[in-house]
Amino acid sequence: MNALRDLVRNSALILMPVALVACGGGGGGGDKDGDTGGADTSDAQGLYSGTADGGVDVVGLVLGNGHYYFLYGSQVDERVDGVVHGRDGKAADGSFTSSNARDYALDEDEVFSASINASYTSGATLNGTITYSDETASFNLVYDNDYDQPATMPVGRIEGVATSKSGDDTVYFDVTSGGSFSGQSNDFACSFGGTLAARGSKNVFDLRVTFASGAAGADCDFPGKLLDGVAYFDVEEGVFYAAAPTENRDSGFLFVGDLLEF
Repeated sequence: MNALRDLVRNSALILMPVALVACGGGGGGGDKDGDTGGADTSDAQGLYSGTADGGVDVVGLVLGNGHYYFLYGSQVDERVDGVVHGRDGKAADGSFTSSNARDYALDEDEVFSASINASYTSGATLNGTITYSDETASFNLVYDNDYDQPATMPVGRIEGVATSKSGDDTVYFDVTSGGSFSGQSNDFACSFGGTLAARGSKNVFDLRVTFASGAAGADCDFPGKLLDGVAYFDVEEGVFYAAAPTENRDSGFLFVGDLLEF
């Protein structure tokens, strides 16, 4: 994959859809500076969708505690290439800022530093720029009212593609009505389990997933590790999204899949 700064330049030259992939500010991030969370972003919280430079598709989730996730890729190709994640977002008087973002190019196992400056209208729009060491990219997102609906647990089997530092792999897992789940990947034979917990009255889940250790976890990217993240279930489309960084923010995983009929 290309770096974001290259994609911004190339999209203007070759006029074709490109994937937004992390770049700028140095790779291999992993420090915890500014990683305390707890900031108030309740005025800007919500689920957003739209595009970034180069026609890149973006689905964004801003929580009320300073945490945010922006998944990016191509809806046409049904591909998610990475996520911009942060825990220090601040929202006040129509301005959303973060100085300690991480942009994860997961299938290349690279993480890059960035900052975000945006303007928002509560419950309507979120527009701004993400700045890297030598490039910027703009995004324009619209609020999705699905965020204001109570979360629906995706009970049944979910199957889709997970992306992490080893690349893409087909993954399936079974979700119970109580939110517990277990499953495994196909190619890498990695077993995992965890929980989904609805986040208040909003249409978003707190995600906890633990990867197998020992022989069962030999092919896992994160053997024996516990990762915390978020998940969103699009009830109308039957599509499940999940993202989680490692604790020290040096890697993570993405997942997009469908709830299958039982």
